[in-house]
Amino acid sequence: MNPLKIYLNKKLFPGTYIGLDLASKTGWAILRVGDSVDLIDYGSISLPSKMETLDKLDYTTNILKDILSKYIKGVVNVYITIENCYLGKWFSRGKHKWNPLTFKFLAWLEGYTMCMIKYTYTNPSPKIIILYPSQSRKLVGVKGTASKKEIVNIVNTKLLKKNLFKQIHNNICDAIILALAGGVYEKESK
Repeated sequence: MNPLKIYLNKKLFPGTYIGLDLASKTGWAILRVGDSVDLIDYGSISLPSKMETLDKLDYTTNILKDILSKYIKGVVNVYITIENCYLGKWFSRGKHKWNPLTFKFLAWLEGYTMCMIKYTYTNPSPKIIILYPSQSRKLVGVKGTASKKEIVNIVNTKLLKKNLFKQIHNNICDAIILALAGGVYEKESK
């Protein structure tokens, strides 16, 4: 895949930035920052529906391990931003049916993924950053309450200046936002 230039009006430290939007359809994005910010790879992982919970966790983390190994092993300055699972806004607004099993699965997937990263990549260890969706969006300059459709539009028109993603790619677009937000967060926290 040829790298795609990202147009972000904020400076980031040089390094590799990875965004993970963990869900039943996990989105991931890999950015490389040097003289420019480049989207070098992205994709999504769909879970088979008829699978035991532990198998779903293994399935997702094994695929992520294969993907991340291409970009992490031996690389210094790797930042992995994972979306913190949070369903409270939906529950409090009553717009969606809140499913505690979904929330529990997302929390397990987040923990399982962090452990896989921590114990697979030890020399050097990537920095793991956990951000809520609204927090990651605000760091990149997007309204915290932006809809999935708005996020896809922002990634296409403002960040890539190219119409690449459709609404069905919202998890990938969230992962791109997360990777960028991790870079901004790291820069601002120094």
